[in-house]
Amino acid sequence: MNRNAMTYRLFPAVFLLASAVATAAGTATVTQPEKLREQPGSSSWSIMELHRRTTVRVLETRRDWVQVEADGNRRGWVREQSLSMDAPTQNAFASPTRQPVGTDLPPVPRTAPRASNHALLLSLGSAAPASRQDATHAAAIARLMGVPDANIRQPAQAELTLDGLRKALVDLDARMGDRDRAFIHVSGNSTRLREAGRCSTGFTLPTSKDVLTATELAAHVRSLAHRADKLVLLIDTRAGAGACQASEDTVTHSLNEGKSRNILYLGATQEASTTPANSQGGLFTQALLACLDGRATLSAAAGMPTGRELVDCTRTTLANHPGARPLVTLAGNGNLIPAPVMPRGDAISPHALLTALHAQRDERRQISVNGLRTNYRAGGKPMRFTLTSSQPGYLHVVAASNDGFTLLYPNQIDPLGRIERTLTVTLPAQDNQTRPAPRASQSKATLLFLVTDGPRNFFRAGLSRAGAFAAAPADARTLRDLPLEILGGDNSPTCTRSETRNLGPSQLLLCSTSFGSALQEITETP
Repeated sequence: MNRNAMTYRLFPAVFLLASAVATAAGTATVTQPEKLREQPGSSSWSIMELHRRTTVRVLETRRDWVQVEADGNRRGWVREQSLSMDAPTQNAFASPTRQPVGTDLPPVPRTAPRASNHALLLSLGSAAPASRQDATHAAAIARLMGVPDANIRQPAQAELTLDGLRKALVDLDARMGDRDRAFIHVSGNSTRLREAGRCSTGFTLPTSKDVLTATELAAHVRSLAHRADKLVLLIDTRAGAGACQASEDTVTHSLNEGKSRNILYLGATQEASTTPANSQGGLFTQALLACLDGRATLSAAAGMPTGRELVDCTRTTLANHPGARPLVTLAGNGNLIPAPVMPRGDAISPHALLTALHAQRDERRQISVNGLRTNYRAGGKPMRFTLTSSQPGYLHVVAASNDGFTLLYPNQIDPLGRIERTLTVTLPAQDNQTRPAPRASQSKATLLFLVTDGPRNFFRAGLSRAGAFAAAPADARTLRDLPLEILGGDNSPTCTRSETRNLGPSQLLLCSTSFGSALQEITETP
């Protein structure tokens, strides 16, 4: 099943409503907590809660009420006074060839939202227009990461006190279930201060003279990361004069000390003394959004951009912007893929794709493979190995060659693939019909051993039966859908729309996107 078909199965109403949405007034932002009601009236039945900064599609206006479509294709009515009608804005990094001056921005592509993804947007800037734009751009990035609107939280201006920020971070921890994913965006003004005898960074709060230190923020992030599958932290600030000169980004120092492999930190600091304030918000956030939504040139060796490749893209984009010279920092695990977007045009190596997917593993799950030789002779003895996993789950073994992919396990002979702790596997020999033609020289294969909580369906990723195994060429469909299947897992409505904490133990495992993995290369000789 390709991604378009998958999207249609999950959200069929989107296609049925296409013409209606096209003629509607556009989108709006919820300005205060509000109820989505079945009919235009305060006494009507409530369908769901709409949080502040939720984006909705406007379908119809009836006096003081507006009919909207919220996340998950849920339609209802909201009081007009609780909405701010969105107007198109010109982004600083819009491509002149793809985005002519005077036209609206193209719609931002969106990853299918999943209720186990969360975002917290802390817009700490004192300038209202820039702060609003920071929140708008950060929300667009969150959607590309698959965060549903209902899970995007931004505290109101009055709540941006030191206690208010601490509460927002604690509330994020309370909303998250085990192995959920989180995105935290911090924008505004920063300062330098002395803390425990060293120069540190702090974030100034717009409603008081208090400062949230980077050390405290990093401690909250590390605590969240203990529960999270993946956590992405993005900080985009303008630095004012301080009491000292920091030699190293404080968040970077804190995360590197903790060797946090499931955290990706992207930071940028622009010196306020050398760069005037931008009414469109933080330049780094704008550049990152342009890299993710296709308006900036992005190169991704494995098809989906890693944090390191996104930083390279933002640096190139900022270099073409007059006056934009922020200090860009990357820390944590730069090989994490924050958003499963796929730029076009790059040649993708099947070996590189499996290596990139291996980097997304949960390193708290220990996987070891024993008994596997590094050299095999074509048509020789079957491959045999013993795999040990620190947690039970489902075993999948995927092989990549220069030509494509093969699912070695489970297979027609052993279709279950369940592993408790240790499993010994002997792969069946290929028959004469499926054995490839003899090669004149040796060839290499990359083997990815996956242990997942819930089974993966590789036929959804374009693989088809090839004797005892399943295989697919390294064409555009497979290169797109294979990583989506491995990283996303079960895409049923139960898994995409249910909060993790509301799922039962068995359903929680089926909906889990976390996995452990091991990677090995073997050589086949004629």
